[in-house]
Amino acid sequence: MPFGKARPPSIASDHGVLRIFSLDLHVAVIADVKNVLHRLFEDKVQVDDWNITGYGDPSKFGFAKPWKVHEGHTDANIITADNWYGIDSEMIRAFLWEHAASLRHYDAFIVTHTPVFCRLFESFGKPIILVNSCRYDLPYCYNGRLSELSQLNECLQRLQHNGLLLAVSNNKADRDYLELGAGISSVHIPSLCQYTSVTHLPDVAALNPPCLGVREARPGAGKGEGEGE
Repeated sequence: MPFGKARPPSIASDHGVLRIFSLDLHVAVIADVKNVLHRLFEDKVQVDDWNITGYGDPSKFGFAKPWKVHEGHTDANIITADNWYGIDSEMIRAFLWEHAASLRHYDAFIVTHTPVFCRLFESFGKPIILVNSCRYDLPYCYNGRLSELSQLNECLQRLQHNGLLLAVSNNKADRDYLELGAGISSVHIPSLCQYTSVTHLPDVAALNPPCLGVREARPGAGKGEGEGE
């Protein structure tokens, strides 16, 4: 059973339009989710996403700009691109103190990058759509705060037990890692990436050298140590 013992949540709205909130560290995954939701439900769903990284402009990644995303939302003033790595119980309490009054009016939440943000929304008792796209235990797998990792695991388990977690993994490695570490089963659904409006042309790609990606698109990239300086 892909969702474990608990049934996946049903999401409903009392006001005609399903209102969903997301706090995100990555522009691509939430853009993919929003594209799919709007294709399925058109104007009957509204997704408000706060991207706190500042990488909201896809032109920075070599694309035209065919989809709408935030340029980095400043209202998330408790958890930011500079401090999310230290997210813990105290920071979560501060975030809720600041934002709970507005967040409680949403019908559901989307958590993509990274799953630790499920901890921000559990207390609202609303369904959470988790799109697991990277190591689910970030940042604790790096900073070694195992007590906080235990609280994340317990949060995910409570959400699934209470029928409030719809868990999807966009790759098999992170699907298996999530189940191994937290005991959470998820459905494997690869990202469609249709929000880019780009068509894959394998014959054309075969005629071009491989791309190392925009993170290496700088003078000297791809050269040996000491070259190009």
